[in-house]
Amino acid sequence: MTKILIIEDEAPLREEIADWLMFENFEVFVAGNGREGIKSALENKPDLIFSDIMMPDMDGRRTLIELKANPETSMIPFVFMTALAERSEVRKGMELGADDYITKPFSREELLKTISTRLEKSKVVHKHTQKEVDSIKNRIIFHLPHELRTPLIGVLGFGQLLKEMPDSFSHEELADIGNVFVQSGLRLKHLVENYLLFTQLELGLIEKNDDARVEFISEIINTNVIPIFKNVDRTSDLEVSLQAGSIKICEEMFTKIVSELSDNCSKFSPKGTKVKIEGEINGDYYQLIFTDLGRGLTEEQINQIGAYMQFDRPIFEQQGSGLGLIIVKNILDLYSGLLEIKSKPGVETTVKIKIPLAK
Repeated sequence: MTKILIIEDEAPLREEIADWLMFENFEVFVAGNGREGIKSALENKPDLIFSDIMMPDMDGRRTLIELKANPETSMIPFVFMTALAERSEVRKGMELGADDYITKPFSREELLKTISTRLEKSKVVHKHTQKEVDSIKNRIIFHLPHELRTPLIGVLGFGQLLKEMPDSFSHEELADIGNVFVQSGLRLKHLVENYLLFTQLELGLIEKNDDARVEFISEIINTNVIPIFKNVDRTSDLEVSLQAGSIKICEEMFTKIVSELSDNCSKFSPKGTKVKIEGEINGDYYQLIFTDLGRGLTEEQINQIGAYMQFDRPIFEQQGSGLGLIIVKNILDLYSGLLEIKSKPGVETTVKIKIPLAK
């Protein structure tokens, strides 16, 4: 049964609306002010909320703000009931996230039409959201087993040898096997963390931190990039040139961007070729440019950047889930940044990111 909450301080009107809705077989909850309405919404989880604007103790706009700020009630459709004289208040309310409004006095038919419209729109939104969730779930189910298989082979293969022939390895060989375990474990850790982060970004579970700042760009890049190139014995290939600056992004997300792009450069370009990372202020943005002389991407591949897509995998069989670029793009979208990729396949690839400067 569809549940509807009515928040209205005028008792006669509140009771009349409740009677109309109960006659139509809706489950109805009523509240005399905003505080009571919020309490009822949290307890009963209605499918739709109607609220007056001008009420004592807590008005409709304040009620809307608190409901939208709470994850438990933020997605419930919210409709203002307003008098003609309150149109300016309605406009403010719509800007705060109200879904619709109905003008007093309204008839029973007008109320039912509004309910039908809002519930139908809510159903469409829910269907779309569920489709996105199912899409993510299906892609994870399809790709994750294959991605996990590669690092697990190293662990299981050498583990089986140690089990069958524990005394046949020298100290040096045991050290090499231990290194295989560590590297395989690190690949698994990175893979799982990327899948989790991607899912959180896709579902909007990570919120932008408007107060976040990164002041020491050079320190973060050097701390995170050098170990990546050292791990593949390519520190001599790396060239870094950075201008000082302060950017509007949280350190964790900036570190992720830098790490993913650097990891791609180190993996997808030949050892002995230069990888350049250059940073400078460009207008209202701080611009970072990553350049490598690797296999590159075609224009079609650049346009099709998406999750769970690793270009030319059957040819190159490179380690990684292919999520790096889409994670970078999603983070930049969250923090009003920009991503630009230019590439000549087999010649050179340039990835340029722009992040707003902190003022």
